[in-house]
Amino acid sequence: MKVKIIILAESAYACITDDSFTLDCRLSPGKSAYKSMQESAQELRNKADRYLRTAGRIEQAAELLKTD
Repeated sequence: MKVKIIILAESAYACITDDSFTLDCRLSPGKSAYKSMQESAQELRNKADRYLRTAGRIEQAAELLKTD
């Protein structure tokens, strides 16, 4: 994995590349790249948890409608 920090006039990004993966992570102003990326990762984990809980509820509701 490689990480390259790009600093522009109005923003900064961490460009992350791996064998078959590329991601540009916007960095928060006034924070180190490390801190900003850690916070972004945690935000994504929190969103993923909410999506998984929502998906579980949808599946449970679908079971209530199952007629097989």
